[in-house]
Amino acid sequence: MSVLIDSSITIYEALQNIKDGKYVMPAFQRQYVWSMEQIEKLWDSILLDYPIATFLFWHVDDDNVTWDTYFCNFLSSVTFDSRKQADSVNYELSSIDVKLTDTAVLDGQQRLTSLYLSLFGDAFIRQKHARKKSGGGIVTKLLIELNKNKLTVDEEEYNSKKYDIKFSEKVGKLSPTQFEIRKILEPKFQDETTRENAIEDAIANVPADSKDYARGILNKLYEKVFVEKLIRYTEIRDMKQDDALEMFVRFNSGGNGLMSIFWTQKVKLFYAALLANNSH
Repeated sequence: MSVLIDSSITIYEALQNIKDGKYVMPAFQRQYVWSMEQIEKLWDSILLDYPIATFLFWHVDDDNVTWDTYFCNFLSSVTFDSRKQADSVNYELSSIDVKLTDTAVLDGQQRLTSLYLSLFGDAFIRQKHARKKSGGGIVTKLLIELNKNKLTVDEEEYNSKKYDIKFSEKVGKLSPTQFEIRKILEPKFQDETTRENAIEDAIANVPADSKDYARGILNKLYEKVFVEKLIRYTEIRDMKQDDALEMFVRFNSGGNGLMSIFWTQKVKLFYAALLANNSH
């Protein structure tokens, strides 16, 4: 019988688990589909103290997977099309070593992938008439404006961002009052003995009347990434492969039936076909 365990960790811990190969996705997970705007709003929600919905994890071990059970790795690079929609295939299938990898994400892949790409990955924008298989694209970075006098958000608009967080491909012409969100990972921000000076250096070009605003943002960003346990999850243990697939289907289709995808060699053939179709 399956056992449910509720727990929570920090954003940094969760993303480090992805980087270290501890977390993977089942082979039946769908493609990454979030847009740049959705990623921006996710970070806006985090800084606004909105809760992140609970994740669903599946503990995998030698008792519930076999050598030919395949999983997907998380995206470490994404290309967005000219409409700023994700346009990358993330079907890097592999079997796993359960001594290293012990967690498959059943629900929450889009959010975890978005956070991982924001802090550890690379993002590009494909030019309007460029072909998919041409590869590459223009580098884009996720930034937050620290000068409250330069904010380009409409606080009166329904469901709009409250913080000026946005991707920008103008990486060679960044404003000195913009902060690249991934820089919060730099050791000088993590170390308690250097954090205060690091923040003051980062806001050096911010006008005096915005210093407190900017300082507050960077301190809050540190707290949200490294201190607060915002990744709340339910981990399912002692669950077999077929049950995991059924649970995924129910979570993602409201109980309606979806086409069953085999886990083993047939999964490879299925994704090979998808990759071929997406390369055109």
